[in-house]
Amino acid sequence: MANPEPPAMLIGKQEVAAHCVDPKEIDVALRRYDVVFRYLATEHVMSWTKNQFFLAANAGLFAFASARFPRDMHWTSLLVPAITTMIGMFFSILCLSTLRRAAIHVDRWKAICLRLEPTAFGPHDVLRNVPSTGMRVVTRTIAGVFIVVWSVALALVTALLVRGLLS
Repeated sequence: MANPEPPAMLIGKQEVAAHCVDPKEIDVALRRYDVVFRYLATEHVMSWTKNQFFLAANAGLFAFASARFPRDMHWTSLLVPAITTMIGMFFSILCLSTLRRAAIHVDRWKAICLRLEPTAFGPHDVLRNVPSTGMRVVTRTIAGVFIVVWSVALALVTALLVRGLLS
């Protein structure tokens, strides 16, 4: 009695027969998919790490600015909060810009994976038909909230500086 092939091999051959795809083409597509998927994973990790850095930097700067807010309204005591709010605004704008650039790279690698997926995996969905988690919207919203917070803080410090200089 001959040894039957494992079910995975039978399924693979049935899929190849059903899709009329050369096994060598599948192998090449799987190898390419592996490389591109690694790039996609790296971009996701780098994007997430940058986002966490900017979130921590903004939160730390906000805590520093809140703790250093002066009790008197003399213009020299308002310089540190003014500089801190400008740095916070810069970090927030840089965060938003970095998130947008990272999204371009993630979308590029994902599009390549989606093109390779039908050949590599046949009817099985790996990235196709996966619902969005909405994290991109959340991260951009957080960056936008910090931009608004820093804008309000900068307007407040500027108003207090003008008031201190005029008095």
